[in-house]
Amino acid sequence: MSKTVAQYIIDRLSQEVDHAFCFVGGAAIFLTDALNNSTIKPVFNLHEQACAIAADAYGQYSNKLGLCIVTAGPGTLNALTGVAAAYFDSIPMIILSGQTNTFHLSGDNLRTKGIQEVKTEEIVKPIVKKVYTIRNPTAAPQIIEDAIFFAKEGRPGPVWIDIPLDIQNKIIEEDYPNYFKMPQYSSRTSWYFLDNLLSAKQPAILVGNGVRLDKAEGYLYDILNTFLHIPILTTWGATDLFEENHPLYVGRPGMIGQRGANWIIQNCDYLLCLGARLDLGTVAFDYQNFAPKAMKYIVDIDQAELGKYCGTDESWLGICDSIYNFCKQLHLHLLRNHLSYNNPEWLAQCKKLHDQPIETIPPTEGTLSLYQFIEQLTPYLKDKVIALGSSGTVAEVFLQSFKVQPGCRIINSGGLGSMGFGLPAAIGAHYASGKPVIMLDGDGSFALNSQELALVSGANLPICMIIINNGGYLSIKNTQNNLCEGRQLGVDETYGLYLPNYEKMAKSYNLPYYKIIDKDSIHSVQYTIDMAYPCIIEVFTDPYHKTQCRTTTNKQPDGTMKASGLENLWP
Repeated sequence: MSKTVAQYIIDRLSQEVDHAFCFVGGAAIFLTDALNNSTIKPVFNLHEQACAIAADAYGQYSNKLGLCIVTAGPGTLNALTGVAAAYFDSIPMIILSGQTNTFHLSGDNLRTKGIQEVKTEEIVKPIVKKVYTIRNPTAAPQIIEDAIFFAKEGRPGPVWIDIPLDIQNKIIEEDYPNYFKMPQYSSRTSWYFLDNLLSAKQPAILVGNGVRLDKAEGYLYDILNTFLHIPILTTWGATDLFEENHPLYVGRPGMIGQRGANWIIQNCDYLLCLGARLDLGTVAFDYQNFAPKAMKYIVDIDQAELGKYCGTDESWLGICDSIYNFCKQLHLHLLRNHLSYNNPEWLAQCKKLHDQPIETIPPTEGTLSLYQFIEQLTPYLKDKVIALGSSGTVAEVFLQSFKVQPGCRIINSGGLGSMGFGLPAAIGAHYASGKPVIMLDGDGSFALNSQELALVSGANLPICMIIINNGGYLSIKNTQNNLCEGRQLGVDETYGLYLPNYEKMAKSYNLPYYKIIDKDSIHSVQYTIDMAYPCIIEVFTDPYHKTQCRTTTNKQPDGTMKASGLENLWP
């Protein structure tokens, strides 16, 4: 049986995904048309950035491929932000982009020739694992197999396929070759790291989202519950892997972290990192002084990530292996050799540190504290899917202070932290989970992809959109106060920034709107939060909020910036 290249690709991807996040366009016309004869359900966003972000969230939640389909030129360029986010956070994704006809491609020297032509491969190469242009229709079967393989293999990530318009409609014979199988890793782990762990007096384990990406949670939970009773810390990306009341869980360290968790990191004598890339936010811009008293064993499948720090001194040791294989082999080794670790005094000390509340400065008189609101919201988030927006004040305070509830799942953009992430991420998370979604975003961030309200309203998606109104770009306002001697620009209406009126916006999209202005108001909307229908809840919080606890950044006499250490949080 013969079919078009576009239909062949869509049919092959239908074996991997249930939804595609699309923006129709002339150069991708046959790709989107092929969805008419496919089991893949198209979701039509109103901006290509939203398509890519929704596909990212779909991949985050499901651990399957997120699928994004865009047109040439502007479509390709608009999708870049969401694709970069998926690349930094290791989310499996396939991007199909239309392109001008092969006979209109401009070649190496000409800027552009075809209609809406951009040089896709050159532009996207730094933010994808692989990029392909299908120039010959007979190459399509192998390219799509390659793309699926590389999007999942090793450290997952986005793979981009650029398909010229004339190639999309070429006829090829149907054949589903199986070029690749996922690799079966053999153990590359010697047990020196375990000997040191079993003899440590104050060990800790830092868990990152790589554990989930590699589907290693089952082995890790069994190791911790049965063999290694060691304090567990998590990165922001792995926040929901351990409930607040887990007997080993002791917090989330970092620049905007928890004081107890940071003390544990800085005073442990052994640190095992699993699937955590140790970004600058986690180490407070200072690898040399991160866990300074500990032997640090970093397990990561990406040798380039290990190269950031391992080998810099004898306290950093890298183990290049998949997290799944590492945990599987560790579990087997502990079981066979009847090995275990338990230091109740150390664990009790860590739990006591974690149980200390975050010290917060009282809010401005007559305003609602963001910390207080999150505390009141927390009980309603049990078994909920939660989508966070950007990396500003709202996401920072939530990930710092949220007490993880049973069954909740958090979607966020830890690596890139782009504004506008929240709403399209909520859309992708809903289609991946089939569940209602609670979105939390700031008033500044939400504006960037607010056009997606049309999709939420039109498709009646069960997304409760909680917008924190703190008077503009609060995190930038605080940064300008700190580093620019109080000079402000572009952060609120006083300084030239005008944000939408969300009550009027809700009305224009026929969405219910609710307002929270004080600590008692949440009780009036608790039923709304639990209901599975779209609505906007605008929460007015202290416009002079300052996040605590956090490291501080100070300008040095020569103009350089220096962050305080993890053990020296403000205030």
